[in-house]
Amino acid sequence: MDCSTFLSSPANPIIKQALKLKSHRKYRTDYFSHDHEAGLIECCRERPSDIDHLIFAERYTTRDQFPTHITQYIVPDSIFDTLSTLKLGPGVLGILKKPIWSISDSLSKTTVLSNFKKGFYLDHVNKPSNIGAIIRNAIAFNFDAVFLSPNCADPFHPESIRAMAGNCLKIPILMGSLLDIKNRIDGPLTCYGLTPHTETELSDITPIEPFLFILGSESKGILSKTNETMIKNNIPFTPVKIPIVTIESLNVAATSAIVGYDLTTISQQKK
Repeated sequence: MDCSTFLSSPANPIIKQALKLKSHRKYRTDYFSHDHEAGLIECCRERPSDIDHLIFAERYTTRDQFPTHITQYIVPDSIFDTLSTLKLGPGVLGILKKPIWSISDSLSKTTVLSNFKKGFYLDHVNKPSNIGAIIRNAIAFNFDAVFLSPNCADPFHPESIRAMAGNCLKIPILMGSLLDIKNRIDGPLTCYGLTPHTETELSDITPIEPFLFILGSESKGILSKTNETMIKNNIPFTPVKIPIVTIESLNVAATSAIVGYDLTTISQQKK
């Protein structure tokens, strides 16, 4: 039985909301759009209550992959293509509720992270695709959370969602300062971060939990303000480097994968 509703006008409130969610983070306070097909199918299976509704292009022929109890709309292909960021995409878009651990875009209302052991802290990473890829790597290597400084790009930007392959509900994504995080961690916080100006290599360390691995932007690295916060608040920080040759630096998302793999290997060797 087809329980979908056909929407033909771009002035319909459902369509106007989807356009706003695509256009700017100021509209993504409570909801965000998600156009990664495989990721949406997984969300429907694992967290259907987080999906407010689904929008399909007329050309999409496999709507039976999605549960009928979730509200569904069908729109003309020409309208759908204005809603999705994918060129020649399959034709499905989800409008999802932002997870409770990030709905305020701040740590101000977040309870103490009593079970936290390891996470990434992104310091002024301003490309949504990099943020999405780092979140995907954090999930792959079993990190507990990804924290973003207030000046980072939006982790719920469509490019972020696509870069994390739609895995936007599998790990807490929280915004706040290092001091915010320190005050909500159960136990002393230790930080690590990359710099070429050290003799200590990534493989030389055995991280002390709970810890954050700080990743700065490719252009600025870890900001001086962040270093000052750690010094002022007695947060231990160990700078490390990844030994590379012929080039000056790596993409920050690629770096997160190396860090995740290396720290996972160290943890397994300790067992």
